[in-house]
Amino acid sequence: MAQQPSMAAGFTLIELVMVIVILGILSATLTPKYTTLVDEAERSTVKGVAGSLASAGTVNWGICKASGRANVPGSSCKTVARCEDVWQLIEPEEAVALNEKYDIDEGGLFNNGIASCVLRRSAAIAASFTLLATP
Repeated sequence: MAQQPSMAAGFTLIELVMVIVILGILSATLTPKYTTLVDEAERSTVKGVAGSLASAGTVNWGICKASGRANVPGSSCKTVARCEDVWQLIEPEEAVALNEKYDIDEGGLFNNGIASCVLRRSAAIAASFTLLATP
């Protein structure tokens, strides 16, 4: 009996090289877009946290205005006299976690009970928010 020649199955070297070249081109064009998306996500996160802190300050101001008392046992009204006081308005565990990631600039002085505060994630990523002083 005569043996049949075996046919080797697989990819040729040129096909493998072409796939590697195409993958290299794709990664080179998509890496900057991915980096941009990550930066935009970080900026949006900082803006969201700053908005939450501003909301917490506004809710606290409303509670204090309605109850007329600050730092009284049984009252949820907290004294807010500077920007960093906003950390006491949220849950302690969350405040600790956020305080490790973000800094609050004390640039905004209370003028007629309103301060402009800046929340920073890094030197390039920051968001401002308005904080109302406890009445």
